[in-house]
Amino acid sequence: MANWAELAQDLITMIANRVKVIEDFVTFGAVCTSWRLAATKENFDALNLPQVPLLMLPDKGHDYQEFYSLSMEKFSLVFLPEVKGLQEFFPSKGWLCTMSYAGEMSLLHPFSRTSIQLPSLNDLLALHGQEALKNYGCLSFWRPGDLNWTKINFKNFDRVYCVVCCKGQFYALTCNVEVWVFDIAVPIVEPRLLVDQLEYIINQSIYWYLVEISDALFIVSQSVHWDWDVHVLGYYHIRTVRFNKYEVDVTKS
Repeated sequence: MANWAELAQDLITMIANRVKVIEDFVTFGAVCTSWRLAATKENFDALNLPQVPLLMLPDKGHDYQEFYSLSMEKFSLVFLPEVKGLQEFFPSKGWLCTMSYAGEMSLLHPFSRTSIQLPSLNDLLALHGQEALKNYGCLSFWRPGDLNWTKINFKNFDRVYCVVCCKGQFYALTCNVEVWVFDIAVPIVEPRLLVDQLEYIINQSIYWYLVEISDALFIVSQSVHWDWDVHVLGYYHIRTVRFNKYEVDVTKS
């Protein structure tokens, strides 16, 4: 049998282009060094197809990061020394937003190992001041090429539940179920209210999420029931009762 590591690089790339599932692509990159060099997002044609997310397990302090596949029900080790010893991970769209104990931040792709340096957490705190430590309405973003974060000018703003990107714009969902949109292409970013009259009941049994699916924006409500444990004082179980979905008209002016 021929040595798999000695296959021509163009042939290895052709094999990579035929892989359709992210779990198989991870295995492909673990064969040897030459195969790992071909395991880049440019060679993964199915990157834009719907994929079942992988679960990343806590860092164990070594050069390999452990992932769990929900679809295949198995664990995989990925060579990723860049995450060793980092404090926080915030996964989104296949990327990891990482932060060290010193406040250094970066974007890291766990499979291509592409890294993009971001301004530090200290720069972010300096931009917002002490409000960033107690106000959940403080938002900033970073454009490639910028030296620092760009502050979003929110005044008298409610607590922000989540922020998503859809069609090149950012949308923020507040605790009062208001949706705000802001265009990052302009130098001075001013939020614009998009949704403010959604009929709902605010109580501790409803959670709200803002979700982007195939370039469409949805507000998702999760209704839950709190089951108190009579055997353990102050302990309870949360049981989901139903989900409701509302599509947001992003063309609204």
